[in-house]
Amino acid sequence: MHRYKIYKQFMTHAEIISLWPTVGQLAKEIGEKETTCRGWKFRNNIPARHWSRIIKASKKRGIDISLDFMFDSVK
Repeated sequence: MHRYKIYKQFMTHAEIISLWPTVGQLAKEIGEKETTCRGWKFRNNIPARHWSRIIKASKKRGIDISLDFMFDSVK
């Protein structure tokens, strides 16, 4: 497994979603509907109640995302 280090201090939620090959792949990995994830990307807002699943899925992909990183992305 490759590890991906994020070198940007700040990423939008849309950019975080774009770390997956497709929105559909993200949706599958977190157990969410693809249309829901597309809406998050369009609105540039992942609701906080889903952050833990995003973080867990990112870890499995070797992407370094933390709760603090998600929080900083909405400021």
